[in-house]
Amino acid sequence: MKIDIQSGQITSRLEIGEAEDAGKMRLHFFHDDMRLRLTCSSDGTVLKTLRAKTGAR
Repeated sequence: MKIDIQSGQITSRLEIGEAEDAGKMRLHFFHDDMRLRLTCSSDGTVLKTLRAKTGAR
């Protein structure tokens, strides 16, 4: 099974840190009932990961 961002099967959201989180960003990927969140430094180094079920979308 091929999963494709262009088809809309995977969606994403980017959050840019402010105040005490300045210099960090969070990138979320969503597919069906799963979410992957990457917390990264400004140079793209992954600091934390979270994978969780979110319920049906």
